[in-house]
Amino acid sequence: MARTIAGMAHDATRRGRNSASGLHAWACAIGLALVAGCASVPPPAPKPSSYVMLVASPDGTTGAISVTGPRGTTLLDQPRQRTLLDGSGERPAISEEQVDADFAAARSAQPPLPLRFILYFETGTTRLTAESERQLSEVVERVRERSGTDLSIIGHTDSVGQQVFNERLGLQRAQIVGTLLSARGLATAGMNVLSAGERDPLIKVPDETDEPRNRRVEVYVR
Repeated sequence: MARTIAGMAHDATRRGRNSASGLHAWACAIGLALVAGCASVPPPAPKPSSYVMLVASPDGTTGAISVTGPRGTTLLDQPRQRTLLDGSGERPAISEEQVDADFAAARSAQPPLPLRFILYFETGTTRLTAESERQLSEVVERVRERSGTDLSIIGHTDSVGQQVFNERLGLQRAQIVGTLLSARGLATAGMNVLSAGERDPLIKVPDETDEPRNRRVEVYVR
């Protein structure tokens, strides 16, 4: 009787071991199937988020840019159009608010753009026109808004008279503007005073033409 009970216990133990081994093998099979399933279906590649955007120039004009990537080539020719770096062909225009949000850091790191002022003169003299004389206050105000400013003051003339005379007159006009700006509190250390005479007309005209728009001083603020 004892042997029978012991044999029954041994059989039960062996069945338990076999059952445990079967469960372990079944769990391993499921695990392998899951691993194999994950390996055979890779997750989709993330869509690129970096993009190129076309912006207008400070004067309002817009050029064009071609973006080439693995998915093709896209032409941008309108302000605030954008496309992904893969050249996928999307060209939606984005709002100014979105531009500010995406490029705030880049914009804040940019130096201010150069400024250009044109002051006009009476014919054959170093006397500013009344309108240009009033504009001097704006020039001073804009320069003071910047730190470490460099000024280039370039005098020009029309094509009436001899070239040597006009070269000298252009320099005198530039010097007068520099003196007037200094009198309004601007430092002269960063001023570069030059003359272009009649060599660089704003308006192309024949020689000996009294063109008032060429009688000028251009002030560049950087």
